Amino acid sequence: MKKLLSLFLTICASSVFVTQIASCNKRPSAVFGDDNPLKIGLEIDRKNAIKDKDIDQNSYGVTNYYILGDSLSDVDGLTTYMGTKLSISNLKINFKFDGDFSWNFDNVDEFSKLKPTTFQNKIIKKAGEEESDNEDNNDTPNNEGTSTDLRSSFSNGPTASFLLGRRMFNVKDMKPSNIMMKKPTYKGEYGTTYAVGGATASHTGSSMSTLLEDAAIDNQAKALISQHKFGSKAVVAMSIGGNDVFNMISTYNPYGASEKTTQIMDEAIEKIRYTVFSLLNNGIKNILLITSPSMDKVPKNASRFYKTYDPNSEDENKSKCYDAYGKLYDDPNYEGSICYSNGDSEESEDEDNPITAGIPIRKKTNETIFIEATTKEFNRRIENIVKEVHSYYPNGLRTFDLFNKFDSINEQSKFTIKYENYINNVGLAVWAEGNPKPDYDPIGSFSLNSDTLKKIVSKIAEAAKDVNSSSSTNRQINVQLNFWGDPRPGYPADVNSYFFDDNIHPTKIVHSDVEQMLEKEIKELFDKNKNEGIGDSK
Repeated sequence: MKKLLSLFLTICASSVFVTQIASCNKRPSAVFGDDNPLKIGLEIDRKNAIKDKDIDQNSYGVTNYYILGDSLSDVDGLTTYMGTKLSISNLKINFKFDGDFSWNFDNVDEFSKLKPTTFQNKIIKKAGEEESDNEDNNDTPNNEGTSTDLRSSFSNGPTASFLLGRRMFNVKDMKPSNIMMKKPTYKGEYGTTYAVGGATASHTGSSMSTLLEDAAIDNQAKALISQHKFGSKAVVAMSIGGNDVFNMISTYNPYGASEKTTQIMDEAIEKIRYTVFSLLNNGIKNILLITSPSMDKVPKNASRFYKTYDPNSEDENKSKCYDAYGKLYDDPNYEGSICYSNGDSEESEDEDNPITAGIPIRKKTNETIFIEATTKEFNRRIENIVKEVHSYYPNGLRTFDLFNKFDSINEQSKFTIKYENYINNVGLAVWAEGNPKPDYDPIGSFSLNSDTLKKIVSKIAEAAKDVNSSSSTNRQINVQLNFWGDPRPGYPADVNSYFFDDNIHPTKIVHSDVEQMLEKEIKELFDKNKNEGIGDSK
């Protein structure tokens, strides 16, 4: 145990602790550059793959359904991955989300019945104002239910890909797996969802690339292929590219082009191509590729694309800035908030949405031009992959163009708050199994970066002391991240009034709406054998 504790403390103190954690399970990258695409992925060892049971009968005869990707598809993916990655020797790490990113599987079918709470049940009151209530709140609390089967997602409910399997293909449930799992963990079978929040296609995009290398999209594909023997009509839903785009955005240099941008894009495209061909060459029948969303609507990029409130501006016109309800910002605490176009709240004839808010005031800078050009080029190169795949597998790949559809999904929705997020607080609790759970320690906003990981590992090291001093053979440490909203005065208290849950990820109702769009894409693929690419492809 002393050796274990020493390792954790060393990790905390070291500036390269991420590399130290990840290096023990490092695997070689996939093989690329094969002149014959039909040979890609055939090097993957399948001798230990286990035959999957076919899923229950469904209208399309689909035998198996799998999910690959990033946080847009993640259900228990990152939490399982981090628990596996950080567990050492005979000490197990249990990693879970709590609060708004935790939901009860008992309620999985209730989410499709929800609609945006456009006239929210409660407005956070300003000084001297009374709170407004609406008894027609249609929300189902995430954690209500008779079981303790709580799931972790980057949303307050199941993701679109998860819902697609349940609604369209009659999949009862899906459990996570990853390339580090060497034995089946669910009644003699491996899990069927490999999506991990933070996953990328490129292995070299950020400081977290080493930690998440085993979750890169090509390694997700390798894990699926090496762990499963699937039936004759297996389907994969895959969302990837968003984190690669974020990494490319971070390379912006106002003084000239960055080679790092090209490096990330080249590798990401190469890995996506490898992944798609590997899946199809090893027997997957159909792939639904969900592209990354456009970046201008994501709250994380608000200050890049929109005018924001500056209470210290000496220019009177620049300092006049309105919120989503047409109210003038009058508090310095709102610094950095999006400025909207209108200065008056207007009554709408739509009873479900009585307030018509303005739209954010866009700005054009060299940085926004760079972001737009980079994302368009990334999307164009994915289109080239689609065209190449169709020349070998005419009915093998269908794309859901989230990049071009995201704006209309947002703008046509009935959410009251479309451009700002609900969650703005994250707390961390770490404790040894058998000890009382401590209060959450606020850690600010959540981002899977070296600072956040350092805090987690430091607390694990402290909890390891309790494990070491205990005579119990149950050597486990629990790690929980709690996500919750603390909306500012004048804004909705109900998460269902928001399009975005946190500063990147949409709420569960958006996922439910997108799932219905995914069903349409799949039906066209199955019913009409119709294949279109993305962007300008016909």
